[in-house]
Amino acid sequence: MELPDLTRIVDTFVSIGDDYYKRLWQDVIPSIRQLQSEQKLRWYSFLIHGADQLDGRADEGKAYLHLRLEPAPGVEMEDFIARLPPLFEKPIAVVLGKMGSVEQKVLKNQDWGYAWKMLGESSEWIVSLFEAHGNSSVPIQNIIEFMHFITNALLLGGQFRFHMRDSYVDF
Repeated sequence: MELPDLTRIVDTFVSIGDDYYKRLWQDVIPSIRQLQSEQKLRWYSFLIHGADQLDGRADEGKAYLHLRLEPAPGVEMEDFIARLPPLFEKPIAVVLGKMGSVEQKVLKNQDWGYAWKMLGESSEWIVSLFEAHGNSSVPIQNIIEFMHFITNALLLGGQFRFHMRDSYVDF
């Protein structure tokens, strides 16, 4: 994934409803892949947020998948927004900058783009995890094991405890 152009971002969200994993697998991932196959989407990221992170555009008390999308070069922002699937609610053009408590001074060239790039890569990793299982469930043990591989390579392996209520994520 390339460095996103932080001045060409569409901020939108999807209501999660009762089943986050099902919503991600059946609705969000196919929409992302469709935009990519049409060469309309260059970069994306997503996180789970409440309404307080969505600038008054969402209902309080619900969870949302908060997406940031960068249209591909040559795709006009207004056209991109107009062609988004209806499940992508209240899209607006934004400029991205600071990211949580990430320290800008240690980023290459003090460029926030590197932080957003890594968030996009982690979102792509989650999409790839779902696609690699190719059916309707991912064993929680697989998620834990793959997270272990990531934390292990950062010398953080064994430092985390994962608490899950089910043994599978069904979607």
